[in-house]
Amino acid sequence: MALYHLLFKVHFRKFLTFAVAGCISGIASSGLLITINNQLAPSSAASGTNDALYFAGLLLIFVVSTRLLSGSVIRFTQQQLGAIRLEMTQRIVGSDYTAISDKQSRIYACLTRDVVVLSECCLGIVELISAIIVFSCCIVYLGILSVQVLLATMLLILAGLLLYLLNRRSFMAHLSRARDTEEHFVRHLEYILGGFKEIKVNPAKGSEIFESEIRKDITDSIFYHRKGITGMINNNFFVQLSYYSFIGCFLFGVSDYLLHGDPVLTTRLVFLLLFILKPLETILMQIPGVAMANVAASRIIDMKDELNSSGESISQLPVVSDPPLFQSLHYQDISFSYESKGGDTPFRLGPINMQVEKGGITFIHGGNGSGKTTFLKVLLQMLPVSEGRILLNGYPITSANKSDYLCCFSVVFSDYYLFDKLYGISDPAISQFRHYLALFEMAHKVDLKERTFSTINLSAGQRKRLALIAALMENRPVLVLDEWAADQDPVFRRRFYEIILPSLISEGRTIIAITHDDAYFHVAHHLYRMDTGVLTETPQGSLV
Repeated sequence: MALYHLLFKVHFRKFLTFAVAGCISGIASSGLLITINNQLAPSSAASGTNDALYFAGLLLIFVVSTRLLSGSVIRFTQQQLGAIRLEMTQRIVGSDYTAISDKQSRIYACLTRDVVVLSECCLGIVELISAIIVFSCCIVYLGILSVQVLLATMLLILAGLLLYLLNRRSFMAHLSRARDTEEHFVRHLEYILGGFKEIKVNPAKGSEIFESEIRKDITDSIFYHRKGITGMINNNFFVQLSYYSFIGCFLFGVSDYLLHGDPVLTTRLVFLLLFILKPLETILMQIPGVAMANVAASRIIDMKDELNSSGESISQLPVVSDPPLFQSLHYQDISFSYESKGGDTPFRLGPINMQVEKGGITFIHGGNGSGKTTFLKVLLQMLPVSEGRILLNGYPITSANKSDYLCCFSVVFSDYYLFDKLYGISDPAISQFRHYLALFEMAHKVDLKERTFSTINLSAGQRKRLALIAALMENRPVLVLDEWAADQDPVFRRRFYEIILPSLISEGRTIIAITHDDAYFHVAHHLYRMDTGVLTETPQGSLV
């Protein structure tokens, strides 16, 4: 069972402790029942102080054990769920770019909805454990009172259990499909939220996503949840109906045959059968929640396995406190190919040869889809080099010194993400930050307090300036920019190329930038053109 493997298998001793506590609680509850039932017999008419003390002792044991069991299970499961979130998030941070880029909606669903389902199931687990113990004790006591009634009751329960198991595969399949539709809904909701600006410009996009995707996801979710939960409820209802029918038959005829008309024993057995119904109903009512939690646990386990195979944990990632002294980068015959899908010829990058020297400005231009951004991802080791080699300061990059290589780069992607805090920078220099604010004409807009920006509620161009300032605060020698100036107004764009870039070069930085601003190509020391994955250097005098 996935739920057991996820929460309890590694902590089997803890699981045994819970089981023992559940047994004590269940036995105490059953003892209370037996004490009450015994008082119904004529021979207990003279019961006195001892019986009352025995009853009070059982009640105290029941209350204490149940409270301890509930608190312990809830505390343990919440700690485990927190650990699962921490572990999965840690694995995400250490995973390869390609391993995460196509799993984002599934990861969101696992770390939000699935973990919530497991959390809500925790109290149900406590109730289920106690109910199973009480039910088991009642069955034993039933056998003591009447073996014949026990056999008839067990026959009925086994028949109901067999029906449940036969139908379980069907409603579990529906619940699994319902879980799939939740992933689809999350992904399509991301379309609406992420592409909201585009939708406002062209409402037909939003209408089509809503009508053809969102509405279908919700309709399918309702259908599969309804089919799955209805299947479980129908099973529970059938067991309850059969049980009440059995009690009715027992009262109106069967008891005379099995018990030879003994009214006291009949009363005690009916009382016991009615009491058994409560834990039985609890078990049946908790089964849907446990089943849904089991589906969620299965998805989390699958995602953990995928993440475990795609990267390293944070503790395993090498940490470099300071970037190495940078002199040069040399890319020799490097190439990369995407995997072929559907028999189509995959896009191939390279072979590429390029040299970057300290203090240089390198511009890369080319048409859309020519491979510029793919090259940046290869340059930043987000995509693996399939052939060729990379030299840093004349030494080839291997897995052993990959961290030294990556520590050379700060980057602002075209689809950058602006964090509200200078993460990864333990002690930023406020004077340096304010210098960059002035350089980028942002001093009146933003300030820094305890590494956190005073605001990121800025215009698109200003947000991009702040993202570049954050990258510069990392103090890494090579700055990589992907069409950074595209969101800037013409006046600031000129300032960027003619004032800011030279200022950064004077600090000892090296610039590699993708740009379409041909009016400023003359600023670059080296200009390259990308065309269908092939990079060629363009002599400055041949610009057209």
